[in-house]
Amino acid sequence: MIDATQNLILINGENKTLQIEEIGRDDAGRFNVKYRGSSKVYRYGSEKIVWLTCAKQIDIDHNRIFIRQRRVYDLKEVFSFEYRGSTYWYVVYTSNYSQYLLDEELIIKTSCLSDGKSQSVFEYLKAVASTNILGKEEEKDNTGLLSKLYEKIDFIDDSRAIAPYLNPKKALKKDKSGRLIYPFGCNASQKRAVVCAFEHQISIIQGPPGTGKTQTILNIIANIIRKGKTVLVVSNNNSATTNVLEKLDKAGLGFIVAPLGRKGNKEAFIGNQPAVPDELQDWECNVEEKLRKEEEAENLLRKLDRIFTVQEGLALSKQELQAVELEYNHFKRDQIFEFTSFNSANSLSSTRLLNLWLQFQAYAEKDVIVPKEWWNKCLAALQWWWMNLIGRYVLKLNSKFDKHNLSAIITELQTLYYHRKIEELNERITNLQAELKTYDAKTELNRLTEVSMQLFKVSLFKKYGKEKRKVFSSVRDLRVDYQSVLEQYPVVLSTTFSSRICLSDQAEFDYLIMDEASQVSIETGALALTCAKNVVIVGDTLQLPNVVTGEDKEKLDAIVAEFDIPSGYDCAGNSFLQSVCTLLPDAPQTLLREHYRCH
Repeated sequence: MIDATQNLILINGENKTLQIEEIGRDDAGRFNVKYRGSSKVYRYGSEKIVWLTCAKQIDIDHNRIFIRQRRVYDLKEVFSFEYRGSTYWYVVYTSNYSQYLLDEELIIKTSCLSDGKSQSVFEYLKAVASTNILGKEEEKDNTGLLSKLYEKIDFIDDSRAIAPYLNPKKALKKDKSGRLIYPFGCNASQKRAVVCAFEHQISIIQGPPGTGKTQTILNIIANIIRKGKTVLVVSNNNSATTNVLEKLDKAGLGFIVAPLGRKGNKEAFIGNQPAVPDELQDWECNVEEKLRKEEEAENLLRKLDRIFTVQEGLALSKQELQAVELEYNHFKRDQIFEFTSFNSANSLSSTRLLNLWLQFQAYAEKDVIVPKEWWNKCLAALQWWWMNLIGRYVLKLNSKFDKHNLSAIITELQTLYYHRKIEELNERITNLQAELKTYDAKTELNRLTEVSMQLFKVSLFKKYGKEKRKVFSSVRDLRVDYQSVLEQYPVVLSTTFSSRICLSDQAEFDYLIMDEASQVSIETGALALTCAKNVVIVGDTLQLPNVVTGEDKEKLDAIVAEFDIPSGYDCAGNSFLQSVCTLLPDAPQTLLREHYRCH
């Protein structure tokens, strides 16, 4: 009998293992095969048969096994065979029934808590959660809801965004962003933030009030939906997520959102489930028109990339000019020399003048020590000759060349540098302003916004235009049939605290967007990260962090002293935003640089 746990036999590409009683090879290298229930021996050439004997046994105690997308509990053994990029699985159930599966018919999910470092940090967060007072008034044993949520967790899929947070040595996953749209408008930094959200497993968006953080979140949501994915949007309180819903409602898109969270929000949602708008039928678009719009959007993005580059270059040049002029004014007040003419400074760049200034400065600071060796004397003489040549005949400096007193020459070089630098910046600003006038930035951006919204609506018609929307009859339906909820409402809103119970603790979102993350506590933010594969963290480290009372700080300090963990996890000293910035320096951070609320 062939032991199927250690052998896999493919004949002409088909798995025949369970049909074979005996197999062997003769001296010519051919295979002799005897099938079950037959006395005849069949001979096959070596090119007809693949015989694999290098099985790998899967640890089913510390992994979760899914067969055809359903978790299986009654497994006895699982073995895998690798051949030419394909995986053949041999599965034995507790009933001794066995079967073969191919590639993604069987999926293994590993817990990130199986690694000691992650487990230690998670145990610390669990201990901190026990001090969180939120929900304690609703729990009979006064332990608090957050603590109970942590206690229920014994497995976290290694693909979830919390895995690299618990162990920063794990590499952050990267991906290609693909084609993106901007139906809510954008500027240069907002566009970068959206791209980073889709190229990195964890990305951070920072910006003061009025820089368009909500606008950026809406663009990210639009692209998530267009890619057929789901997103959980959370914040420390309902006001930030309500703002997202209001903006989508204003655009006629609120029907894709389920504002859930705690029980009261779920009951309100059940009682007022939004209908798909009638105008959705007008969003249909044929393939040719859709391709034309996508091509137009790509062309607009390329043009806007150049406009954004010019705008940023102009802003930075003006900023630099202001700084250089201020520095020059301070410099002039400290000088006793005054130069009124500069014969040839225009022929050298400010960078070259700066280098010469530093060379003369370095020469002066050596105090002209006379070298003893003849080759060093020659080298020093050559250096002084070259400096004289540049100063007298290239720059035509007015100051006297005295190697024992170079202060006048250095001052003149500094003055030349400032004059030339200011000239260059003014010239650059003039050129950028002239180029910017050749574009109609506002018209191009408005058109991109319009075409992007059309493309977004086309994708919504494709999703909702053919089938009648399912209606959920109870809060229990939301939990039990959470996959249908996500199919109908790919955008779910919740508080950070309620992220794991807004639907089902089994629900997996493709993306998590956490707004106002500077006000989120670490233990609450980390819990939200267990819900999604990718996360976009939005906030501002310069705004007020989450409040930690003196009493709470004493408790938290006592807990952190019991664990050997990096200071970035210290819940008393960090908000969740600060913690992520500290622990994951490789996660891209985008600062939204344009402010719209003031002059």
